[in-house]
Amino acid sequence: MALARQHHAAGRLLEAEKLYRQVLQAEPDRPDALLLLGVLSRRAGKSAVAFDLITRALASRPDDAEAHNNLGNVLQDLGRPDEAVASFNRAIAIRPDYAEAHYNLGMALRMAGHLQEAVASYRRALSAKPEYPRALHNLGNALLDLARPDEAAASFRKALAIDPHFAEAHCNLGNALGIMGRLEEAVASYRRALECKPAYAQALNNLGDSLRKLGRRQAAQQAFSRALELDPSLAQAELGLGLIAKQADNMSEALVHFGRALALDPRLAAAHSEMARVQLLMGDARAALANARAAVAIDPQSYQSHISLSAALAQDGRKAEANETSLKAVRFARSQFREFTGHEPLGSVLVLKAIEDGYFVMEPGFGISVFDSGMNNADAHFDQSKFEQKSFYVDGFEPATEISLLPKCDVIYNTISDIDAVPICHEIVRQITEHVAVPVINAPDRIAQTRRHTNYQRLRDIDGIVFPATLHLKERLRSRTQITRTLDDAGMPFPLLARRAGTHTGESLEKVDDIEQLEAYFSRHPEGPYYLVEFIDFFDPRGGYVKMRVFSVDGALYPSQFVVSDEWYSQVSTRIYRFMSENKWMIESAEKFHSDPERYLGSEAFRAMNSVQEKLQLDYFGIDFTQLVDGSVLIFEANAAMRLPYLSSGELDPVPYRKPGVAATEQALDRLLEEKVEESRALRGG
Repeated sequence: MALARQHHAAGRLLEAEKLYRQVLQAEPDRPDALLLLGVLSRRAGKSAVAFDLITRALASRPDDAEAHNNLGNVLQDLGRPDEAVASFNRAIAIRPDYAEAHYNLGMALRMAGHLQEAVASYRRALSAKPEYPRALHNLGNALLDLARPDEAAASFRKALAIDPHFAEAHCNLGNALGIMGRLEEAVASYRRALECKPAYAQALNNLGDSLRKLGRRQAAQQAFSRALELDPSLAQAELGLGLIAKQADNMSEALVHFGRALALDPRLAAAHSEMARVQLLMGDARAALANARAAVAIDPQSYQSHISLSAALAQDGRKAEANETSLKAVRFARSQFREFTGHEPLGSVLVLKAIEDGYFVMEPGFGISVFDSGMNNADAHFDQSKFEQKSFYVDGFEPATEISLLPKCDVIYNTISDIDAVPICHEIVRQITEHVAVPVINAPDRIAQTRRHTNYQRLRDIDGIVFPATLHLKERLRSRTQITRTLDDAGMPFPLLARRAGTHTGESLEKVDDIEQLEAYFSRHPEGPYYLVEFIDFFDPRGGYVKMRVFSVDGALYPSQFVVSDEWYSQVSTRIYRFMSENKWMIESAEKFHSDPERYLGSEAFRAMNSVQEKLQLDYFGIDFTQLVDGSVLIFEANAAMRLPYLSSGELDPVPYRKPGVAATEQALDRLLEEKVEESRALRGG
């Protein structure tokens, strides 16, 4: 028996097995020989034989903690997790400081989905045996499952401090860093994993994914291809190649790779989800809906799968279902990191967002966004190489009891910009900012003062500003008598602009010229509340309706848009650009405005615009306006819900003169964040 143990310890397993069997021929019920032969049988893949041998060992020695622990491992192999947990618990009851049994219990609990209990078991294993790299590694994995990547990263680093050549720990550290958006650091971790284990296909795949997110498509493609050479069954690598093709706008090739991924692994939810997104971009809503539903069926708690399903439902016109699906998505993953491309962030920004009555949609060229949400997109313009960002959806969040769950940050950026669109979430944000002692960009109490009728009261008396009379209605006016009395009391003659409160981009906006048209409007839009706005004709004598937009960042104005339309309502489109290109004065005016808005508008008008931002006191917002023939400024709206165009999307290619203003706005946002980070650190005493 002693010689058998020596062979076993030295890895000479065939010799050890032969000697264990000789011992058992002489003593058939000898428990140590039965147990160790059972261990070897399990290692050889003979779980049923191992179960019989270890059970016989326990019959002779029922208080053998090691035997109960090993029986638990065998039961796990046999697909009997509840019995395995019971065996590990019996081992621990016999020997409470048995680190390996605590570790194995953690493994069983994690596989059963009991993640909090698994974390507790790993911590007990480490309490008994602090220098236990496998326990630290698997604690990190459980913390990743719980969406706690920062704690997971710390656990992986502790494992690596003990065993620097632990390839799997390097790889999973990369995964944690990638989730946190720390892509350069993730790349370094995957490379270290490959130094330890050069033929590590999963590490190559994950390296490829981080390189893809960093925009290094060629290097990413090489990593995915090498991973497939090492493991041709690795469906995730085919998925990665499909994502590269999608980024390159090669949708047909992307579908081919996603199809190959699904052929390798029909239950790869991410492949179904990404295929749905490509099909949406290609206009095939029915196929997209089928793939998105498949993704959700495979992984019912997947944030990304639910987003794809929401976008497919929205494109199919099923808005209520899209909203319900979107709310499920953020319940599964309230927090989302944005990729960080630098080496050390200047600070961390917590971006507060909401769904409420909105839903996720596909925007060609921009990816996924929330429609009808009353949010802006300034956070998408923050410098990814400077600031660590984490989005946090506040829907259903209860600050009074859950504030400790809010991610730590240096600055809060509040994207929730229209109290009419998201009143419930606006109140949640107000409570959050009361509890958290960090600087807030666009504080909710100031946002609340930018509703359309409130702006009318605040801005109408500024010299040089014309703000149309604005009436807020909680519900529809149900009779002509009620309409006449309400408009007379407000001193508002026809024509009017009618719109449902909380809507943007022209949705529900109509010009009504008389009572009959207003009655018809209420019939088409029976659900309020509403705004009725005085219509002021702003036709330019040169021929067209001019609309301009500036963004205010930290008290400075930056040009964003100058369009001229042959209709009173204009929205940026190819048709508008074509109309402008046929009129020399329009292009020249646009170029002058974008080059120097103060000079174009004149000092008095520009001073009036500055008075608007002094009244609103927001860190970031937009103003839509025009200039009337008398030089005064007619304000259409002023709020933080306006969206800043993307420099990299191609949206601005037809109008290159817009790009410097957008770039300057982005730079101003970065300066604003830097100031707020410094303010935050000063509040914390450095």
